[in-house]
Amino acid sequence: MKKRLQLSLIGLVGSVLLFIITSLAWFTVSEWVNIGLFQGSVTGQTISYQLYVLEDGDYVPVSSLDFDLTVPGEEKSYRLVVTNPSNSIYHVRVYLAGVVDVVTNGDTSLMEVIQLESTIDSQMVVNDTFANLIAGQLIDVSEGFTIAGGQSETIDFSFIILSSAGNIYQGLSIEIDEIKIFFNVG
Repeated sequence: MKKRLQLSLIGLVGSVLLFIITSLAWFTVSEWVNIGLFQGSVTGQTISYQLYVLEDGDYVPVSSLDFDLTVPGEEKSYRLVVTNPSNSIYHVRVYLAGVVDVVTNGDTSLMEVIQLESTIDSQMVVNDTFANLIAGQLIDVSEGFTIAGGQSETIDFSFIILSSAGNIYQGLSIEIDEIKIFFNVG
């Protein structure tokens, strides 16, 4: 009986160590890039990007998100072009990060009436309100995609204040700190 207990404990400790080693290996081959603040590469792999905002019918390069929607029905559109400069295939996810209510009115949040619409290759991948999409302080913009070596992918996304937003949302604000691009080589 004592020998079985010892073998069980050794098996448990071995499983925990294997889990830790696997997690470290995954973090070693994973990277992320912040728009406006580039995080260095751990594995020597890189990814490049350019953010654009739609102004007067044309996409103009910008360095950050400017979130100043004020009128119900108003829309602000962005384009993010992500490029894989390597010969490897990248599995990529794009997130809005640090999404928080800055000013609220009790239980009323602006996240309830801001719609995120996101397309990749003209296919709708996200179409919901911030309140339904947020997990922690992250909102998934892309639901994951693959970029072949030497290729680019374009994500078009828009923020829309729902036309049903009433005066109760007046004066409220949210903040989006950055866009994070997570990718794995594979």
